Amino acid sequence: MTLTRVTNPLATFRNAVVASALWTLFVSGTRVRNVGNDHTLGGGEKAFAYLICAVFIGAAIAMLVLVVRRQSHQLRVLLPVFAIATVAWWAVRSVFIVVHHHSWAFRVVHIVLGIISSVLAVVAWRTARVPS
Repeated sequence: MTLTRVTNPLATFRNAVVASALWTLFVSGTRVRNVGNDHTLGGGEKAFAYLICAVFIGAAIAMLVLVVRRQSHQLRVLLPVFAIATVAWWAVRSVFIVVHHHSWAFRVVHIVLGIISSVLAVVAWRTARVPS
C-alpha cells in the first residue's frame, strides 16, 4: 500500500510567501540595528543602508498583508519584482562583502544569508503559478 501525500498548492504558495516575508523581516530588521550601531559608516552610507532596509521591510509587510487579505493576484505581481530585487541585491552585496576586509566567518555568514533570502524569494515566486 502506497500512501500519497496530497498537498494544497494554494497553501504551499501562502507558506512560501510567509516564509520569505518573515525571513526578510528578520534579516532586514537585524540590518537596521547593525547599521545604527556601526559608527564607521558615514551619513550617506547609513541613509542608503536604511533605504534598502525600508524597501525590503515594506515589501515583506506588503506580502504578509496580501496573504492575510487573500489577494493572490496582487502577490503574483509583487513576487517577481521582489525575487529579482532580492537576488540582485544579494549578488551585489556578496561581491562587496567578499572583496572588503571582513573575516571569513563574516563573509560565509552573509553569503549564506543571501542564499537563503534568494532561494526563499524565488520559491515564493515560483509557487505563485498555482491557481487561486
